Amino acid sequence: MTDANLQEKLPSKPIDFVKRNDLKGFLALLRDWMAIFLIAAFSIWANNVFIYLVSVWAIGIFQFAIGEALLHEATHNNLFEKQSWNEGLEFIYGFPVLRTISSYREHHFPHHKGLGGEEDYIPEYYEMLGLYKEDKNLFWLLFVKPAMGLRN
Repeated sequence: MTDANLQEKLPSKPIDFVKRNDLKGFLALLRDWMAIFLIAAFSIWANNVFIYLVSVWAIGIFQFAIGEALLHEATHNNLFEKQSWNEGLEFIYGFPVLRTISSYREHHFPHHKGLGGEEDYIPEYYEMLGLYKEDKNLFWLLFVKPAMGLRN
């Protein structure tokens, strides 16, 4: 196969990598919300401080998935095939984390416009988190620090 033939077969734009699927979008939301409710119910049933603390951490992971990953996809109109569903269902994945699609777009789109440049907030944010340090402790940065509410 020649390079020209290979280039024709490769996607050339980011949108070429996106496969919108309503069923997968709804199943992702259902999975995350069901996990939150089941974890909360188990924690109440167990009535144990250790289980409570682990449950809070686990629920936080699913809240992050809803409020960051799924809201991000909806912001780019990639969570559902219909644009109106991405916008109209924000009460399921945006409101619970106190965000709207429009507020997320306003905050997030400069990152795409100026990727790696002045307008991109991600490199500065990662620097603040300590992710660029050579001797970083990922367990501390990703688990302990957030659980303790520490910022720097």
